[in-house]
Amino acid sequence: METVYVLVNVESGSLENVVKKMKALENVKDIAVVTGAYDILVRIEGEYITDILTTIVRGIRQIQGVNSTETLVVVNI
Repeated sequence: METVYVLVNVESGSLENVVKKMKALENVKDIAVVTGAYDILVRIEGEYITDILTTIVRGIRQIQGVNSTETLVVVNI
């Protein structure tokens, strides 16, 4: 099982709508609205990294109101 965290910046006033749409995406396991440099922290899990990246590129990044994302891949040591 692969895990990725995605840091998301959204347009002002679009936070609730973006969170609602993200909850419906496949592989999204947890969403937290946070303070600081980013607005949302998303945990995504999937069997293969390609499935997770598809969720990010074709899902999260396509949601209206999403300005930018930063992807953090969990490395098992």
